[in-house]
Amino acid sequence: VGSTYEHPLSHVLPPPALGEGDEASSCFRVLPGDHVTVESGTGLVHTAPGHGEDDFRVCVAHGVSTTRGCAVDEAGFLTADAGDHFGGLEAMRAGSAAVLSALREVGDRNAAAAAAAADASGGGVVARRPLVLAEEYKHRYPYDWRTKQPVIIRATDQWFADLGGNLSARAQAVVEETTMAAPLRQRLQHYVGARSSWCISRQRVWGVPIPAFFNADDPTDTLLTAESIAHVQELVRRHGSDCWWSLSDEALLAPQYRQTACGKRYVRGFDTMDVWFDSGTSWATVLPPTSACRVAAAAVATLQCPPAPGDAATAAAAAAAAAGDCLAAPTPHVLYLEGQDQFRGWFQSSLLTSVALGGVAPFTQLVSHGFTVDERGRKMSKSLGNVVDPSWVQFGK
Repeated sequence: VGSTYEHPLSHVLPPPALGEGDEASSCFRVLPGDHVTVESGTGLVHTAPGHGEDDFRVCVAHGVSTTRGCAVDEAGFLTADAGDHFGGLEAMRAGSAAVLSALREVGDRNAAAAAAAADASGGGVVARRPLVLAEEYKHRYPYDWRTKQPVIIRATDQWFADLGGNLSARAQAVVEETTMAAPLRQRLQHYVGARSSWCISRQRVWGVPIPAFFNADDPTDTLLTAESIAHVQELVRRHGSDCWWSLSDEALLAPQYRQTACGKRYVRGFDTMDVWFDSGTSWATVLPPTSACRVAAAAVATLQCPPAPGDAATAAAAAAAAAGDCLAAPTPHVLYLEGQDQFRGWFQSSLLTSVALGGVAPFTQLVSHGFTVDERGRKMSKSLGNVVDPSWVQFGK
């Protein structure tokens, strides 16, 4: 640990991204990492802070710069950060082949130089070959559950909801007041207690947009204020959420944030909300407007934007909140029923959003069922094609 090394492809790669006062050798040194063990592999692994959470944390802890991020774009192609030799190649196909070819070329060049040195000195010179062995073998790797294609992990800018403070503890305490089997309660409390943050942004071509704007000349300058959100809320009321994609940046911006008013040119972001946030706030529209969590949610929303004309339910809830009756009305008896996989999904997202806004759970009872499996014990799934048509079970055809 602490030893430095020379990158075998430094002649075709751009200079490393360095922190203030760093030297190039600081990026090429052996670091300790608790996630690496001798029981699995050699105990020595390549570390790329832009392509793995463990790698990122190790590099941050030891002062290795992570400013360059990852060298793979959203389409799976190597970026300019990979250098002219590799940039533009598909990472998992032509890119991998090009890296192997470059390593072989370095080895051949070193071998030729060693042979020439041996002839000149009359002695033996060992050639350094950076590629010792290249072979295909099966190993564990993340695959997308729907497309069944390999996943490339990338470090990217995202939006997070902070679950720190006492939110997780409050959610765990609220679960104690609901009716469910003890194993289900323990499971839900475990998942909630283990989370410190929630990544609420996604990069999809559909979904509810996150109404954030970015300075076109300085992407680190983000605009997301109560006034900017209120303006977008009104546009959505009039045109629907698709207006985020169809209207101009100027129209989406509140008047005080347009270039003529503030001197900055803000453009919309293209991140969408995590769909688990969408489904996790379904209680806000499904439960009666007098329930505790609905009243509290309306109170919070009213601070951002007044109720729309004619929205009597929200107006009544806001009035109750203003009178200090946020939690006066009890939540009705509500049963949440879903599969075991929803402890990571709907159960958890519904609980967290409701506790954050109202201090109560959106349900009074929770029941979780198992899955129908095929003859091999696998969960029946449309993507696997192993389902049985319910009409065949019911009617025999």
